[in-house]
Amino acid sequence: MVTLSNDDLTVKINEWGAELSSVEDKQTGYEFMWQADEDYWGRHAPVLFPIVGRLKNDQYEYQGKTYEMNQHGFARDMLFNVEEVKEDSATFSLTETEETLEKYPFKFQLFITYTLEEKHLTVTYEVKNTSNEEEMYYGIGGHPAFNVSQTTDDEGQLEYDQVSFNFDGNDEHLFIPLSQEGYIQLDEAEKQTVEEKQLTHESFVNDAFVYKLEGDTEMVLTDAANQVQVRLNPKDMTHVGVWSSYPARGGFVCLEPWASTADKEQASGKLEEKYAINQLAPEASKSHEYTIEFIKE
Repeated sequence: MVTLSNDDLTVKINEWGAELSSVEDKQTGYEFMWQADEDYWGRHAPVLFPIVGRLKNDQYEYQGKTYEMNQHGFARDMLFNVEEVKEDSATFSLTETEETLEKYPFKFQLFITYTLEEKHLTVTYEVKNTSNEEEMYYGIGGHPAFNVSQTTDDEGQLEYDQVSFNFDGNDEHLFIPLSQEGYIQLDEAEKQTVEEKQLTHESFVNDAFVYKLEGDTEMVLTDAANQVQVRLNPKDMTHVGVWSSYPARGGFVCLEPWASTADKEQASGKLEEKYAINQLAPEASKSHEYTIEFIKE
């Protein structure tokens, strides 16, 4: 576990999956991050690479060959190398292996840098195509889960207590529904003005809220009971998701910045035709970045 620290926050990142695992407020001891209870959802903030979401039938075709890959890809379940650690930043790396090439036939380097500045944590993904001949296709994204308060309702069920979500800045975005299988339904997408949403577990009965971003904005999660606000600036990430477990009633909500999405219902299955896929020329690289601000009153 790698630890970053300043006067405001203590941040811990696990080398396994390069996963952000803890963000603690130094003044109050409050833990912002969900602590991975297997009864609800056993992760903190997995890195989604080389796909985001689900592939149609959990497979894709590339250059005439069919490959199988589970939801969100393999990076979250691999040990990263620690490249550099400073008091306020840390960089991790992942490179292809014989096992990844069986699922994903590309040579790559993935660098993830966490940078702490006051109450802000910036996450930077740098994806490099290390082949000098082949183009590379990929998706990448974050899946951080934040603690929210719960109480017991009249029926004895756990329920969120005074939790809400909104966009700050431009609040009109393209809402993209998900099918029961977890594929995006582009034919049913529509622009919505997203005003403050009061969240309950029932909010996620149809899985995540998915938006294609239109203009600059921040995702804001407010837990009035705990006097906590988490503000996530997606920056150049093209899509975002808001999710929590259902029907399991975990005390967390995820704000997810993505550069790609799940397959659409009508996907051809060919990787190069996948909706919102990223493409890299041989030996090229690209960075994707988002910032989270942690506020405890």
